[in-house]
Amino acid sequence: MFGKKNKKNNNTTREPSIDASELMKAAESNEAQPEAAVPEIAEEPVAAVPEVYEEPASTVEEPVEGNFEDIPEPTYDYPAEVPAAPEAEPSFEVVEEPEEEPVQETADEVQEDAEPIEEETELIEAPEEKAVIYSAVDDIDPDLLTNSESGEVASRKAEKKTTEDFKENPVEPIKLELDKSGDAIPAKASRRALVYVVIALIAVIAIVGFLIFTEAGLKEKFKSPLSINNTSIPSDEFSFMYHYVLIENGVDVFDKDTKEMLEGPSVDPNFKSNREYFLDQTAKELQIMQLLYDDATSHGYDIEEKHYQMANAYVDWLKTKASELGVPLNTYIQGVFGTQVTESCVRDTLAKKYFTEDYASDAKLVELQATEAEAKEAYEANRNAYDLVSYKIFRMTYDQRDQAFIDTAMLHANEIIEAMGHDPDKFEEAAYEYFTGDMQEKLAEPDSLLIADSRYKDIEHAEFRTWLFDLERTPGDTTIFTDEDGFPIVLCFVKREPQSTPLRSVRIFEVVTNPGDENGEGKVSMGDAQILAQDIYEYIKDDTTAMSVENLYTDEVLNDTLSITASSDTYPGKFEDTLDKWIFAPERKAGDKEIIESENGFYIIYFSSESEKPEWYDRVNSFIRMNKYQAFLNEMLTEYSYEFKSSGVSQIVDVP
Repeated sequence: MFGKKNKKNNNTTREPSIDASELMKAAESNEAQPEAAVPEIAEEPVAAVPEVYEEPASTVEEPVEGNFEDIPEPTYDYPAEVPAAPEAEPSFEVVEEPEEEPVQETADEVQEDAEPIEEETELIEAPEEKAVIYSAVDDIDPDLLTNSESGEVASRKAEKKTTEDFKENPVEPIKLELDKSGDAIPAKASRRALVYVVIALIAVIAIVGFLIFTEAGLKEKFKSPLSINNTSIPSDEFSFMYHYVLIENGVDVFDKDTKEMLEGPSVDPNFKSNREYFLDQTAKELQIMQLLYDDATSHGYDIEEKHYQMANAYVDWLKTKASELGVPLNTYIQGVFGTQVTESCVRDTLAKKYFTEDYASDAKLVELQATEAEAKEAYEANRNAYDLVSYKIFRMTYDQRDQAFIDTAMLHANEIIEAMGHDPDKFEEAAYEYFTGDMQEKLAEPDSLLIADSRYKDIEHAEFRTWLFDLERTPGDTTIFTDEDGFPIVLCFVKREPQSTPLRSVRIFEVVTNPGDENGEGKVSMGDAQILAQDIYEYIKDDTTAMSVENLYTDEVLNDTLSITASSDTYPGKFEDTLDKWIFAPERKAGDKEIIESENGFYIIYFSSESEKPEWYDRVNSFIRMNKYQAFLNEMLTEYSYEFKSSGVSQIVDVP
């Protein structure tokens, strides 16, 4: 019935996948060997052209501090079995790093961070269009929802008014008398005037009484359900945010089982019911909004036009839903968010929400950013989280598994290490004479065995990772690991350096085709996808419109035709090659956008900005300022305590 919405699109990477179970098992069962002593060698057989297994390109992603998503590690696989060959013919393989059990990260390896940056930002989901919604809204008396009189009340009043206007009032002929001045004076005039005055007075009293009664009823209806820092939160604002929170968590307020679910026991033991849980989540959201709003305005910031534009995009989406049902916008809003909620309430509340989120992820974090000394200290304390290593690797093996052949392969491995003379640039050259055919052609190219810029989590094999990220490691260091049969795996360290490429901030909108159901409902053809992609492309003019897409195209998000990724920590290799090349093209600048065809649809990509700092600094800074931000929140939350008001809470209905 409910659960955190899952429409967000996770950032994706392209991972190499090559079958290599044999090497993996081998490497896992053996420890690294320094240049081993060579035992007595069997007569060396004539070498044959070996099979070549090329090292895949490394994907890069960092398990670091900050609000950055972990990307699955690349898998380095090896052939499960070497093809049969004539006896005594050796095989030499360029191997890829074997797989091992997933790394258990430690506090030294990864520092968690929850910086409130753009969401990678959290998408806003509007209420789903259900058949039951139509009937519920249709059942609502639009006059009642807009505080107008119903037909019955209006009819009674009209009838009463008619009676009063045309009531027969027979009066005897008036006898005229003349006063001394000769003016005519109607008989009984003074008595009739008194009657009219009394009637008028009674009418005024009735009207005033009605207004007082009505006003009292409205005050009772709109009583505040919550106070924050001794400030009452209006009922309409709370009701909107309450239903907004429900929708964000996947609750359909018009589902027939929703009432029972909300009244049922909460999954959180701190609350008796799910309703109490969501009411508290709403209070916390309003609490954060209010304290950030007060802090921002005290520093001279205020809600800007762009925040209202984003709110208007959401209101525009609500207008389309109201139009589909043939009801006024406010009637639809009241039917979804509560009878006290209006269009202006929705717009103002969302503008405030977007403003505080913007402030928290920008100006506030600039205020709390790390000093140069703090950044350097944090970097040195956890370099594995902020460094990249490059290395080269291959394995030598024979089809035969006899010890004599293992010893022969080990001899060649040591000869290659000796020939390269601690120079990683000579790694391929030193191995060249031991190979033939295609492999020899490959080794003729410098750095053909290089795996560059690997992050700590890129390297799955624990022993490889530990050896390569040893701070004592120097370029040219080479060691030998063994596979499960004892054949050598040669690993050469090339270099280690901080993550230096500045991070990019981008938004990626993916429109995909959909075959629809068996009746063709929900079908999205390639042509349909192209039209939608072009519409989104033309709509995006700047950062504000790019952020508004998720509100304007909520239906497409809900039916999985459109997915949106906001990535403020984009580094080389985070996304697939086509997107990666576009993002990191030298000519790229803020405001650039492009449509790129995918396998089953189209990407619309918008380039927002490029950091002025190297990646390692941004990640360190993210971790430090997030700690400062959390300390700021903890202090302010004590001051901005909240308290529910039972009389107001009782008027917040789950299903308006």
